[in-house]
Formats: sequence, C-alpha cells, structure tokens
Amino acid sequence: MWRLFSDNKDFYMLRVQNEGNSINLSVTDLLLIWRSQLSESEIVKNFKENNSNVSAGNEDILSGFFDLIKDSTIGTIFINEKNKEFVEVILENSEDSAMATSKITYKFKLCKAEQQQFRNELTVPSIQTIYLLEKQKELLLSVIKKKDRELEEYKMEKGGLISRSDLITEKFDSCVLDSDEQETGFFNLFTKQQNEDFWLKLTENNGEIKKSNLSIEVEPWNAQPKRKITHSVNRKPCMSK
Repeated sequence: MWRLFSDNKDFYMLRVQNEGNSINLSVTDLLLIWRSQLSESEIVKNFKENNSNVSAGNEDILSGFFDLIKDSTIGTIFINEKNKEFVEVILENSEDSAMATSKITYKFKLCKAEQQQFRNELTVPSIQTIYLLEKQKELLLSVIKKKDRELEEYKMEKGGLISRSDLITEKFDSCVLDSDEQETGFFNLFTKQQNEDFWLKLTENNGEIKKSNLSIEVEPWNAQPKRKITHSVNRKPCMSK
C-alpha cells in the first residue's frame, strides 16, 4: 500500500514491498519514480549507522522500521535531497509519539527507475483501480434498486407503512452520483461498452486484478415487479329477524 506524504509544497507517495529476502522501497512525485532494493541486513546496518546510541536486536529493528513506514502517527518522512537521478529519503519517528523512547532515523538513497517501472507501479494500477471502483459502483446501484423494489413489494403485500420512521427512505435516484466533472476526469471510463476491448488488452498484458464476485443473481420469483392485487368480498346483507 502506498503512503502519502508532503515535503514543503511537493507531494509524494512511498511504498515498501517484501519480495522474498529483499525489501523494495519506492518513492514517486507522480512524475518520476525512484527505487532501491535492500536486504534485511542492509536495513539493520542503516539503523546502526544512523542510530549508534540506540541498542536494539535485529528483529526489533526490522519490526520498528515497518511500523514507521505504515503508521503516519509515529513516523515522519521527508526528502533531504532530490534530482532526476536520485532522491534521499529520511524516515524518523515522531518525537511526540507515545512509542518514541529515543530518536530513530533512517536515511535511504533511491535511484531513478525506468519509465516502464513508473507504468507498472502507478499507471496500470491506477487504471485497474478505476475499473474496480466503477464495477463496485454498478453493483451497489443494483443492490439499492433491488432494495427499493423489496420495500415496494413489502408495502403492497402488507398494505402498511414502515413502523419505524428512521428507516423510511425515498426511492434512490442514481443521478445524485453523477459529477459535473465527468468530461474532464476519469469518470465512467469503463461503463461504455466500446472501452471493454481496451480493458481486455490491458489484462492480457498486465494480468487480471483480484476481485470478489461483482454480480448479484436475481431470484426467479423476483425477476419482474409484482402488481398489488386487491380482493373484494361480496357480503350478503344481514336479515333482520
């Protein structure tokens, strides 16, 4: 998972990935991406070089390093030096953190990655995220419409109102999800059928994204809306004795 941070007026994202016995550190400013591949022993060495007054075991050093990366409340990231070819990142624990018993600092020098790496780590995952969010939106809209139908059926069959006023809702209007920025943003990118070919080609070259079932099966009995049926009973007038 990427972690966002800012340095002065510049914004960055940082990610740490475990791949076997190596740790991949990536930083991007959304224009370029810099990377460094480290071993666990190099992380420990980095700790000891920058924190000579702190004594800690290797396992504690590694777990503390990952905690600083993941939790923005205990770890601070800033850029010490940057150019197109490399960037030096400094990672420190927050002095006001409840876990801060002593000052901890890491310094990492990351080298500029190839343009293909930027595509693989940022561009393609961003497109995949847009696709997944659109499919989830379609699923949620389908669920809401079915729930509206369910309430209508209930009212027709039971002939009454919802007993609790806090549960009463208006019929959902999907237009409320539309944005005024649809022409300039990435809204509804994959809802158009003609873009499915693009998605197929993307998955062929970059693999499918992992996702749970994004469809809901409609029960046969609920395939079509029902009509309210009113039964009338003819009663014979009472005969007075």
